Amino acid sequence: MKNGVRDDFENKYMGKFRALAAPHGLFVEYERDRAGRDIGLQLTRTNQAGDGKIVTPALIWFQMKGIMAGTLALADYQKSEEVVLDLEVAHLRFWYLNIQPTYLAVYVESADQFLAIDLQKWVERHTENGARKSRQEECSRRPFLPNCVGPQPDPRSQEHIASGGR
Repeated sequence: MKNGVRDDFENKYMGKFRALAAPHGLFVEYERDRAGRDIGLQLTRTNQAGDGKIVTPALIWFQMKGIMAGTLALADYQKSEEVVLDLEVAHLRFWYLNIQPTYLAVYVESADQFLAIDLQKWVERHTENGARKSRQEECSRRPFLPNCVGPQPDPRSQEHIASGGR
């Protein structure tokens, strides 16, 4: 059996994401990928004694995408103000209507960086009544993910995620 280049790439960035997010929660995954979300994170927080963690009721989901260095060179990434992706309109509707927040997390290999957006907020800002007219979607270059689940997150970021950014 052959494992393709894209499979290797996805394994690489999913490993990086797991390492980045692991200190902030417990991973939740579907047995089969039928829900259009790749991985969930049940957020945790330090207990009052400071000697362990408590699982919170906050569960957030991530839809993961990756852009290989051969597709987007570092120089081009640094010059651009956005990263453009094609997403299915049906997926956008599903993520928007979900009770739990879903973040689109994009790994840019040439920059070795994750970018992320809250899809519910994005749909509200960029569509009329949650219906997308175009299949071309944008992802701000602002490195949002490290601020949410990075090595030393601001506690307000976790609260923001836990509330779905509301």
